[in-house]
Amino acid sequence: MRRPLRGGNGSPYGSGPSHCYATKGSGTWYENHPERYALGRSLPATGLTGVNAGDVLPAAPEGQASTYAEVDFPVAQYQGYVRATASYLGDEWTDFEHNGTKFGGFATEGLRGGVNFGSYEVVAFINNLSNSQGATGALDAQLAGPVILNNQLLFRVRPRAVGLTLRAKF
Repeated sequence: MRRPLRGGNGSPYGSGPSHCYATKGSGTWYENHPERYALGRSLPATGLTGVNAGDVLPAAPEGQASTYAEVDFPVAQYQGYVRATASYLGDEWTDFEHNGTKFGGFATEGLRGGVNFGSYEVVAFINNLSNSQGATGALDAQLAGPVILNNQLLFRVRPRAVGLTLRAKF
């Protein structure tokens, strides 16, 4: 079951620019549990077979949220802006009932600023400002007897990126 949560600047659905300031946010809390028993599914980390009603589903975050705040301002006769963003991904596991490898449970932030010159725009940005090492996915180690087929793997978010973008209209 999904329950959306939205808000920003006093409005239940966010707000547009108010003279020169805008904020938006959204979030979702998940209840990731099957409603009835399912036969034939296995739980590799525990060796159990079957999924019971109420088991926590694998690779499904318990919640996530994102927000931003933006300020628009004049730069000579052009339009400039600065935007700050933040997002959060809740805890996840590779197997049922919080067994297996844990991943998720991290936040990322970003900054972006630019000036629109009409036919082109210059934007400077920093993604993953805090250089979070959060994992967006994972695989458990796989064994065949004493032989390791693959090690436990975590798929990390991109590291901090600093850049400059030039956009042009043709």
